[in-house]
Amino acid sequence: MSETCSCELAGFCSRRNVKVNLHQHKLCKAGKVRQLDEMFTGQNVIQPARGGSVVKVAAGRTPCTTCKQKKKSALARAVDRAISLKNAAVDFVQDGMHVATTEQQQHRSQICAECPLNNQGWCDDTKGGCGCNLALKVMPRSSHCPLGKWSAYRDEYKPLLNPARSLMFHLYPLKGKEWNWHGHIEQIRQHQDKFNGKIVIGVGIDGKTATMEQVQELFHGIRVDHWLRADNNKLAETLTHVEMMSLLKTDDPNHLIFRAHTKGVTHQRDSVEQKWAEILWDGNMDLPSVDDALTSHGTCGVMRSQTPLVKSKPGAFFYAGSFYWMRAKQVFERDWTWKENNRWISEYVPSHLFEFAESACIFHDLVPSSVLNHGYFAEHVDAEWQAWKAARNL
Repeated sequence: MSETCSCELAGFCSRRNVKVNLHQHKLCKAGKVRQLDEMFTGQNVIQPARGGSVVKVAAGRTPCTTCKQKKKSALARAVDRAISLKNAAVDFVQDGMHVATTEQQQHRSQICAECPLNNQGWCDDTKGGCGCNLALKVMPRSSHCPLGKWSAYRDEYKPLLNPARSLMFHLYPLKGKEWNWHGHIEQIRQHQDKFNGKIVIGVGIDGKTATMEQVQELFHGIRVDHWLRADNNKLAETLTHVEMMSLLKTDDPNHLIFRAHTKGVTHQRDSVEQKWAEILWDGNMDLPSVDDALTSHGTCGVMRSQTPLVKSKPGAFFYAGSFYWMRAKQVFERDWTWKENNRWISEYVPSHLFEFAESACIFHDLVPSSVLNHGYFAEHVDAEWQAWKAARNL
């Protein structure tokens, strides 16, 4: 077992899919996996294999980490490169065959030069890279890194200068789901130094939740500039959206807003929403990629889609999971007070405020269908996520 527990709270090991006590949890977090494995002697431990499938392992045995791993053949990689080249050519022509400026090319080249997937000037497609010649890859203005390290440029190229970053977060403190919303609070604690602007927290309260005071106590040590309380109803995370936005209003062209909520709080601990939430946090907290995307776009995030999952949802695109960044000045120059009587509004704010061409994706673009099952992640997300992390030495 080579991976340690990713849970922030004791009681459950998400890597092994088993309950653990406090001592076992500490061993897991400390990376003492052999000692932990010995404690499971006599038990059957469920372990996630690479690629997302699940392997049941008898105690005392070390699972094979390669037999379930499917690597693409040289032919398959060649086909992928051909498709990628064709798509790049189409984008180049549609963009009027514009070439990136010398400064932009140098910026991209520096990122690629420092990337672990750079293999003698080629992006290593055996490790999840695009397989492109990087000297050529950086030239078209419309070109982009498929792993989100740098984005396409547009005429609206406006580099950020020492950006201020604010957080607006809606929290639903549901009793019995503390492992979820406590975990989101710890994510905010972990990343709070990245938010050098304001931190605004909206909380939905009802008879099933902790009190506002109990929530605030858990934020001890986290700077919160504004609190908003709402009586929870079917509008859920939409309840505090516009009010939180109003507290962040600015005309500063270098101010960014990150919007998120307690993803998966109404679901089970082993549901796909928990893995999804982890990706939403980790992906969006890669600030170099965020800043690069927002030099030429009004909004960015992970898992962008043009395929509405609910017919009644408005908009041309959305970021699945509703975690996203926006350039504040552009937001407040547009219809940012828009509201409708449905819970999907916060999900479709980016589409309401920005055209698709004004949006960028940091990870897993053009989600083709519902992501609400582990099978989708195993087939379409896991390998790409490992490549995304490898490209950042994570």
